[in-house]
Amino acid sequence: MKRPELGMIGFGRFGRLVGCALSPYFSIVAYDRVGLGIEGTEGIRSGSLEEAASRGTVVLAVPISAMRNVLREISSMVRKGALVCDTCSVKMLPIEWMQSILPDYVKILGTHPCFGPDSIRPGFTGNKVVLCPGRGCEGDRVAGFLSRLGLTVIRSSPDEHDRMMARSQVLAHFLGRAVMKLGIRREEITTQGFEQLMEILQFVRNDTEELFRDLQTLNPYAGVMRKALIHSLEEIDAKLVEDGGRAVE
Repeated sequence: MKRPELGMIGFGRFGRLVGCALSPYFSIVAYDRVGLGIEGTEGIRSGSLEEAASRGTVVLAVPISAMRNVLREISSMVRKGALVCDTCSVKMLPIEWMQSILPDYVKILGTHPCFGPDSIRPGFTGNKVVLCPGRGCEGDRVAGFLSRLGLTVIRSSPDEHDRMMARSQVLAHFLGRAVMKLGIRREEITTQGFEQLMEILQFVRNDTEELFRDLQTLNPYAGVMRKALIHSLEEIDAKLVEDGGRAVE
């Protein structure tokens, strides 16, 4: 039986993870601007941008800040009735860009796989993916397919997704980057809580500076949460200084 065709645009660490997971179910042609070792990946062949963009399903695995330029490049290449999915960790802006740049005859679905090469649990079972409807009502079909793979599918509006990510992913990456900047490493004497913190840092250590910046600047709710966190830390620190002064009186 002939497998449906899928085009992948972007083949970095995350694109490779997704492509390899989908290759048993799709005939995949992938394009990456810098040619990140697509050749030799089982079940995936390298192709031009136009080849990848003209498949029946197109998955965009590019940096969030690169999305608009990529969409402008492929807008005349996508076929009528095609489904275009992004994989960004931010949803409001990418879906807005897809809807405004891609032709009306293209179906759009926002997705956010809540895992990466360093944080994915073995296999797909237990890993989460968020679906945000865009245009064309393909959510049910895609949700059914992803559920059969073992993924936990969560449906959300783009706005609610970004609000929740600002309270979770944004803060986790912000705190993780701050701790890493301090140069703190495992010591001989540590607590279990510290060891768990080190495990969390492993999930963000390999993320690029570009991803960190995009998460913090392209989620419209990120700045408010960062400021709230900093204010909370300052309040806690001030209270400790005050209590310490009282303790030595």
